[in-house]
Amino acid sequence: MQKNILTTLLNDMVSEKGHVTTIYYTAGDNHQQNTSNLEKIQKTLADKPTILAQLNKVINEQKINELRQVTVAIFITDSNNYFYQFDRLDIDSYVAKDTLPVLLPLLELKQSVPERIIVNLAYDQVDVYHVTENSIELLEAAEPLNISTILGDQFRAGETNSRSMGDKQLAVHGHNASREKKAAEHERFYRNVDAAVYALIQEEHADLPIILAGTPDNISQYEDVSKQVSRNIDHNFQIRNQHNNMQDLYRAYKEATGQVNQQTAKYILTKANPKNVINADYTKELALGDKQILIIRKNYFTLPAEQILALSELGISAYKLKLPIYFIDTMDASANMIQVD
Repeated sequence: MQKNILTTLLNDMVSEKGHVTTIYYTAGDNHQQNTSNLEKIQKTLADKPTILAQLNKVINEQKINELRQVTVAIFITDSNNYFYQFDRLDIDSYVAKDTLPVLLPLLELKQSVPERIIVNLAYDQVDVYHVTENSIELLEAAEPLNISTILGDQFRAGETNSRSMGDKQLAVHGHNASREKKAAEHERFYRNVDAAVYALIQEEHADLPIILAGTPDNISQYEDVSKQVSRNIDHNFQIRNQHNNMQDLYRAYKEATGQVNQQTAKYILTKANPKNVINADYTKELALGDKQILIIRKNYFTLPAEQILALSELGISAYKLKLPIYFIDTMDASANMIQVD
């Protein structure tokens, strides 16, 4: 059994030489319905006892009967079983026996939730996260990336004024730092923390684009003073709200990327020269090459079986060529191939 991150799984599947059996199974909250869907898959594979035995092995090893509110993808080859778990699909079950791998949901997942670094900017704290299509992970710095640690003795904002009168101390309400001084201190914190954030990212994720998250003021100020992190900021995406909870931040990231991807795909379709748009029906091969973009309508599982396979083959070819692939809610055709001038 191999558990793969999505990129590794996709790379393994698109390079697979033999036939692959593809299984998608969605677990809801109803145990009886889940059991019925699994039994339906098993009956579909009754004429393939070797593959059925491998599926049952995966079901037992991964405790699939216990899963709720997720979809799993299972790929069975001559030599390996591959298992991947992700957010729910609007399909109870799907099986394609002994053919090319059906990767459309995984291609959609990879495109809609790209791997990135998120730099989450609070006023007095910076957190750095590695996000993938299915996870979010806090990257631990050697020292806390907060204002008191980064500025050390230079940190003065918020301390109470006081002065001595004889043998007593008189408190004067207010703060050492005026609003202007606190703003300058905030800027100094972001300027000084930039190198630490950059060093943390360089340890394992040097090549990943960076997304900034935080209030618009915090994002703007950090962009103004950053000298190192700014080199790799992906300005297509921003999370312009403060999220202190990691899972809330992850949900906001998925929403932001999903919206941008939909807008980008629709813009491409709207602006494309009609003569450069190939309306695909998958009854014939489409030539793929450089400077092309593939846009697929999201309801691919409602298509006839042979069209799903043809569409998946097109997606695999585009992935191998590293062409941009978008998935869109509404479109006249099941897919469009657009030639970019």
